Amino acid sequence: MDEKGVSPVIGVILMVDTIVIAAVVMGMLGGFSPPKRTYSISVTATQEGDDIIVTYNGGPDQDLVSTLIFSGTKSNGDEITWDNDQHGASGWVAASDTINSPEVGNYVIATN
Repeated sequence: MDEKGVSPVIGVILMVDTIVIAAVVMGMLGGFSPPKRTYSISVTATQEGDDIIVTYNGGPDQDLVSTLIFSGTKSNGDEITWDNDQHGASGWVAASDTINSPEVGNYVIATN
């Protein structure tokens, strides 16, 4: 009657396997990479007639914004034309589809 349970070697192998499986699962779930930060700003688009006015409203991370670039296509596939004769709220002129050093209230107009 000298029966024993599972040998100590088998027990150690089972413990190591459990740790390896847990590490693989954590790796697949993204547990090994640092969390990515989400930045937040606000831009609104309103329609006036056939034109669409895109206004920069700032936001919690507005100090990190250096350039805004606007692009798009019409429903027929043509590129949108951005009007460069319009002034933003602070008298700033949109140079086309790009606003460098944007300030709250700057806007561009997508013309039809």
